[in-house]
Amino acid sequence: MATAGSSPGTVLVTGGGKRVGRTFALGLADDGWDVAVHYNSSAGPAEEVAELIRAKGRRAATIGGDLGDPDAVATIIPQANAALGPLTALVNNASVFERDTAGSMTRQTWAFHMDINLAAPVFLSQAFYAQVPEGGRAAIVNMLDHQVLRPTPGYFSYTVSKLALWEATRMLAMALRPRVRVNGIGPGLTLPSGGQTQAEFEAEHVRTPLKIGPTPEDLLQAVRYFLAAPTVTGQMLAVNGGGHLMAYRDAEGPDSMGSTLE
Repeated sequence: MATAGSSPGTVLVTGGGKRVGRTFALGLADDGWDVAVHYNSSAGPAEEVAELIRAKGRRAATIGGDLGDPDAVATIIPQANAALGPLTALVNNASVFERDTAGSMTRQTWAFHMDINLAAPVFLSQAFYAQVPEGGRAAIVNMLDHQVLRPTPGYFSYTVSKLALWEATRMLAMALRPRVRVNGIGPGLTLPSGGQTQAEFEAEHVRTPLKIGPTPEDLLQAVRYFLAAPTVTGQMLAVNGGGHLMAYRDAEGPDSMGSTLE
């Protein structure tokens, strides 16, 4: 954690206005980070988070951009630089999922997941790297899914997009070294999503080996670790109550944080 009056740097959190992204943005501000809060359509919640960050004595800016639009993605890092200066960390948090199967997927559902869950974080990482000076040190954290360790076909396009992002995380860790470290977090079911009742949500947690599931604060702790660990790159930390150790279940859907593209 930063000392009084100091800052570890400036971080961009995609999907930072709601759900887990909000926890990341506010928690990192508590640690002394200045924060660029990205949003897709939820400008109001993003600005609310930015105001809370400013109230903590840190700088904040809201950055709009549709992660499904390559032209919009290309503006996000420059917007953040213009508002807050050079970035030293990027948290690729925003993602989407819709149910499809190998039999029901379409070109549209495939492209929807690949554009937002894979292409956007990869090209944001490329632009982020370009603004890190020679000799500088910076970090990227990609939000994956613990299902990359035990893929299931129930959400076919979503799962393939996260598998590809996990491979991209490792490749980027090699390609962007030594200036930028790149790591990933594989969360289990963290918040109710997809119309789940509270009882259904809690039942999923009880089924894990540890009989508990992650909270947004648990994921924040993982982000903090990766941002602070200077010798760690190309790794994924599964934060899921041991869920990746469970036997395959054909009916299982994505054990994720829910759609965060807002």
